[in-house]
Amino acid sequence: MKPRVTVSLQPDGGFDIWINEAGRDLLIKELQGLSERWDHFHLDHYGDPEIADATDVALSAVPYEPSDRVLLNGKVLFRSDHWDREHFPHVGDGAGAAAERITEAATTTAKRIITKSSRLPMSRSHSPVFFHECQRMVVTAKRDGLSPSAKGIE
Repeated sequence: MKPRVTVSLQPDGGFDIWINEAGRDLLIKELQGLSERWDHFHLDHYGDPEIADATDVALSAVPYEPSDRVLLNGKVLFRSDHWDREHFPHVGDGAGAAAERITEAATTTAKRIITKSSRLPMSRSHSPVFFHECQRMVVTAKRDGLSPSAKGIE
């Protein structure tokens, strides 16, 4: 089965990541490969079939919902706490309890997406990298009234 990954913006500003089984496996493989030595991977859609696979994760250009705007390129960036303390102190521990709450909400929302898409729980070992890409989903989680224990996500 060919991986299918669709990233789309909803009209309310939230975003969804739609994946099939092979897409889930590919994303997890790429996420687990991130480190200080290999700090990012690309997600792209190329219309030319000759170069369609010239990316780490090929994105689908077909929206699931008619009102969605499909994103055709992006990156997942690994940033260690050490790097953040040095280069982006405003996003790490220096931001205090508010950053911790955002991180927890992003984790909950990421688990919701993975669980909803694959019906498999997300391991905590995957969640740190996912935080950066899921922070905008906090709004969706709050809108849906989710808490960490909602719908068996914890």
